Amino acid sequence: MFSRVGVALRHGRGLQSTSTSRGFVSVGNGFQINRLGRTFSTLKKAHPSTYVYKVSPEMVSVIGTDTAKRGEVLKLIWEYAKNNNLKSSEGITCDAKLKSIFDNKASVKRTEVMKFMSKHILERVA
Repeated sequence: MFSRVGVALRHGRGLQSTSTSRGFVSVGNGFQINRLGRTFSTLKKAHPSTYVYKVSPEMVSVIGTDTAKRGEVLKLIWEYAKNNNLKSSEGITCDAKLKSIFDNKASVKRTEVMKFMSKHILERVA
């Protein structure tokens, strides 16, 4: 008699299984059933850092691509600042391209970069 059965999607989009692997039994159509004993498996959504987003045209002029992950966008902004000698110990000194992203500020502190960057990340692509 089965007391508890956990179900995990193997090929689910954006889903991950968090269960102990005791005797997975393949069923078909990408599903697997696992008898876990006293614990249930749960399904979690993929972490938001793995999502790809569409970015604004102003951001495209700085980073050079129209879709990217949040972390990649931040990395490319700092890379742009470093390559154009705009990086300082306090943050970034803005040129014309960066002013369009950072609300026409002359300089932006390190802690403010993510706040202004978020305004230019539009919608999730994948």
